Amino acid sequence: MSRRPTAFNLDEVRFEAEDLYPEADTEENAALERGVSIALQPLKRGRRWLSIFFAALGGLLALAIGLAIDNLIRDLFARNDWLGWLAVALAAAGGVALVVLVAREIAGILRLRQVNHIHDQAIAAATADDRDAAVALVRDIATLYRNRPETARGRAALTRHRGEIIDGRDLIGLAETEILLPLDDAARRMVLGSAKRVAVVTAISPRALVDLLFVGSEILRLIRRIATLYGGRPGTIGFLRLTRETIAHLAVTGGIAA
Repeated sequence: MSRRPTAFNLDEVRFEAEDLYPEADTEENAALERGVSIALQPLKRGRRWLSIFFAALGGLLALAIGLAIDNLIRDLFARNDWLGWLAVALAAAGGVALVVLVAREIAGILRLRQVNHIHDQAIAAATADDRDAAVALVRDIATLYRNRPETARGRAALTRHRGEIIDGRDLIGLAETEILLPLDDAARRMVLGSAKRVAVVTAISPRALVDLLFVGSEILRLIRRIATLYGGRPGTIGFLRLTRETIAHLAVTGGIAA
């Protein structure tokens, strides 16, 4: 059965690849177009040995901890059986918790890898105006946000109009308008709310140290909320890395404020 003609409001859709995904037109590509040769950065070979050192050190620490736990359990069994079994139960609980933490970390890494893959595919499809790649990308985006109620309307609209848009770049723009713009609005509200809280605390706080502590906690909270909003919540290791970068940022801004 034929469908009635449908009108699209494309005022908010960004058609150009450089507007939709700024990374599509990098400085390296612009320099290549101008005929400027780009010197490749030399690889830092020292980091490889540093990684091997920390991996070996981590393995030795794991063996030392395992042997210490084994000796502790043996000593407790030698003293009293119930102490030994209590130690075994505690070790088993710790092992289960460790497995759960590792599983969550792997899930977080896979989730971030999926988001990065979708972003890279979007850049390639928008640059080449590839409709087939855009259709596959729209399907991946709908799958990524299938459990998000606020994207139900956008996903339904994409399902209806996916076969009616000819240009792949326009299809990607429609996907961004229907699915990502509501998330962008929510992220903007999060940033504004965080900025208001920081402004109030820094205005009434008598000490720069209090400002630093509050701003640091607010930044980490905001990063985690925004990452969760877009479906790329970092795991424990990723969150620790974000914490390190936040502390480095606060060290500079805190020194200026002091």
